[in-house]
This record gives sequence, C-alpha cells and structure tokens, in this order.
Amino acid sequence: MLKGSFKDYFENTGIDLAVVYLLAAFSTEVLTLSVKFPYDLIKCRLQSVNYVFKYQNLPHAFKKEIKNNGVLSLYRGSMPFLATYASFVTLQFTLYERIMQHYKEKHGPEVFEEKEFHINMHAGLIAGVVAAAFTNGLEAVTVAKQTNPELNLIAMIKKEGSSLLTKGLLPRVIYNGSQAVLFFNLVLYLGKQYNVNLSDD
Repeated sequence: MLKGSFKDYFENTGIDLAVVYLLAAFSTEVLTLSVKFPYDLIKCRLQSVNYVFKYQNLPHAFKKEIKNNGVLSLYRGSMPFLATYASFVTLQFTLYERIMQHYKEKHGPEVFEEKEFHINMHAGLIAGVVAAAFTNGLEAVTVAKQTNPELNLIAMIKKEGSSLLTKGLLPRVIYNGSQAVLFFNLVLYLGKQYNVNLSDD
C-alpha cells in the first residue's frame, strides 16, 4: 500500500524509484517494529542470557518486565534495533526492487515472465546477503543492548571498534540470504494465486 501511495505521490517530482522504494520500506518497518520489538527482546534474552533474567516462558517474561520495570522496559534498546532492522529491510527491499526492475528492462516482459522464479530467487539472495553484510555491525550492537540493558553503547563501540562489523557475519549472511530466497519466492508464489506481484510497477 505504501509503495503504491509513495510512487503516486512522488511520480512527477523527479525522485528516483529506488528512493521511493527505500522510503516505503523504511516507513513500513518503523510501523511494524512498535509491535515486533518487545517479542524480539524477550526472544533474545530467552535464547542467550536467561540465566540472568530467569524468565519461565513468554507470558511470564512480559509480566515480570512490566511489573518490575514498567511497560517502557520492553522497548529498551529499541533505537539500535530500529536502526538495524529498518536499515536491513529498507536495503533488502530496495535492492530486490532494483534487481527485478533491471531484469525486466534487460530481458523484456516475455522472457522475464518465463524465468521469473529463477530471477526472483537470484534477486532475493543478492538482496538478503548484501543487506545482512552491510547491517551486521548494527545487529551486533543491538543484541548486546538487548541482553544487557545497562550497557553503554558508545563505550562498547569504542572498545570493539571495527571487529563489530564481522562478529557473527557468516552465520547472519547465510541465514538472511536463505530467508530472503524463501520469503521472496513464497510471496511470488502466493501472489500468483491472487494475481498480485510484489514487484509490480
């Protein structure tokens, strides 16, 4: 919806479509993170440092955090999280859109339609891998803040330096690349069932 609305709004302004896609992806991610973040925060703590927080399960975690620290405690570390995931999704979708557009223009509609699933997989893989690689340092900071709410991010960044850019890089690239291939192909397949295409102009 936002992609279509933004495209109509900026149609005669001379702004490149890539910027329009970027704005639409970023706006969407900001809206969804307000709901998503508390769940990701609890998930991260349950997976890694639950010996510190001692959550019994998801409902207990929410109840304990709200009772002891208030509702706002569920949003500690939300700014680095927003920076990470809004950047990741924005970059991933922008790259995907641009790659799909490039193939459409290069091969023409008939050839594109014939090879659409192959092209879609290729575009999804590149978009997921590149976005993951470029935002890996941000995710390392995000996870550190989620697992240690009292952590001073500036001090941590100064201490870790450029090593933050490569911490857990390979697993993240593999995970996000695979996830992107699955996601974009699933969206393409489901879209065809309802005559909708994610990369429609």
